[in-house]
Amino acid sequence: MRIQRHKMGADDFEPLTMIGKGAFGEVRICREKTTGNVYAMKKLKKSEMLRRGQVEHVIAERNLLAEVDSNCIVKLYCSFQDEEYLYLIMEYLPGGDMMTLLMRKDTLTEDEARFYVGETVLAIESIHKHNYIHRDIKPDNLLLDKFGHMKLSDFGLCKPLDCTNLQEKDFTAANNSRFWWMMLMGNWICLLLNRQCIDR
Repeated sequence: MRIQRHKMGADDFEPLTMIGKGAFGEVRICREKTTGNVYAMKKLKKSEMLRRGQVEHVIAERNLLAEVDSNCIVKLYCSFQDEEYLYLIMEYLPGGDMMTLLMRKDTLTEDEARFYVGETVLAIESIHKHNYIHRDIKPDNLLLDKFGHMKLSDFGLCKPLDCTNLQEKDFTAANNSRFWWMMLMGNWICLLLNRQCIDR
């Protein structure tokens, strides 16, 4: 099992550098005191989650990370809470995000673009197999590990799907899934190659 079952708490981790801040939380690099292992700690303020009506989204994010065992998404190692905060201890990916890579390189080669588009498709497919949709796919949420492989992150807007009433035609109609996949991949290739898709 990926989720640790013994009780953990914020005092088990040494907070280090802040790497992200949002409307009701922050993400910091942290070090587990007993092992020295480095993780990313997502710390969410409960009162703000309630005030903004985000509890359902946070629960969906935690459940997805616990359920989906894929090399294409960030791993959740444990979660815990105290009176004020909910904590998610996740895999730390030191390679930064795709947006930073695009800004640094300006233009990717076709081989690089093909590689990252392929890994994006695998990541999306891995969560769709568990009946979740991400709803916030963007370069900022595509993180790179130390080997340059890409992983999908930030599932704060993800939503579980009820697929009980879906029929086969919902997946095979030419004007449905195939059309949208073609649009998605076309847009991604244009973005990653830094080319404008405008008819002249």
